[in-house]
Amino acid sequence: MFDYNDFMFWCLVPLLALNPEPAPAASRMPQLDSLAKDMASLGFIPEAGGMIVLAASRGWPGRIGSVTQAEGPPDRVDALSSPDDRLWGYCDGSGGGVGLLVEAPMPAILPSGLPLATLPGARFRFELSGAAVDTVLSAAPSGIVSGCARDSAGGYSLETADTGVYWIEAMSDTGSGPEVLLLLPVLCGVTPAEAISGQAGGVPRSGASTLDDVLDELNSLRRESGLPPLSREPDLDSIALARAESVAMSGAVRHSVNLALLLGAPGGLFAENIGSGSGLDEAWSMILTSPAHRSACLGEVYDGVGLASCIGIERNGWQYILIQVFTGSGSDAAD
Repeated sequence: MFDYNDFMFWCLVPLLALNPEPAPAASRMPQLDSLAKDMASLGFIPEAGGMIVLAASRGWPGRIGSVTQAEGPPDRVDALSSPDDRLWGYCDGSGGGVGLLVEAPMPAILPSGLPLATLPGARFRFELSGAAVDTVLSAAPSGIVSGCARDSAGGYSLETADTGVYWIEAMSDTGSGPEVLLLLPVLCGVTPAEAISGQAGGVPRSGASTLDDVLDELNSLRRESGLPPLSREPDLDSIALARAESVAMSGAVRHSVNLALLLGAPGGLFAENIGSGSGLDEAWSMILTSPAHRSACLGEVYDGVGLASCIGIERNGWQYILIQVFTGSGSDAAD
């Protein structure tokens, strides 16, 4: 059975400050061992924000590359699936059967002072070390997104008012668009188990199975925020499809430097969201979990949207790629 007491113990521990130096090849990490054990106990792999919450509850502040069945821990570098994922954890299967192998790249950002769990009314300061950060955003359980300004000492502050899950996102500007370096939850008055099961606010869970479903949920979200619905436009759908195919073929989840030219409206307002997951619902849920991507969905300046999805073949199977392209009239460009 799943050990909720053990889960709560880790819930009260701040995210571990990992050694920022590059780890040697194929390094086994105790946090990933614990994550593999949790998933084996749960009997399923959490999706989207649920996976991030579970990983954070075990002290892991970075992305999870893959979760696969394996007959034993890797005994050499070649046994890992990707040259980028050099950190791993493993849990033996029951009765010596097939176990779970979790692989991950080295986290790009290491937080300090950022608690995994807190209570409403708390205020804390945190710092981020590692890759250069240009923007830090937070999203409240209600979905309201706010910027986190850097103070004179290089840190950031967050104040929690509501019960649920807050999200902290750090990004760098690549020139073609923002790149997410860090996306971490702060659980306010809720447990990881409640967040993973959907009992806590702030962990989006989509039920979309078609692009029309995505549009319906997107416009429902906009109406709840007092915004007019977006019109789906065939020309934008075509651009979104070209982008989805490009991302699927390259395997690189990056924004296009030529997006403004593709839209044919230099000087106009535009944005692009890229999501991926085991299904359309998870890809869309990941977009909604990210404060920056959610902000694009709720952009007041946008009136048109293009949607497309594509299946991308990756090292451990396939993933759905979801592209959203937004346009509006104006004199400034945004990507």
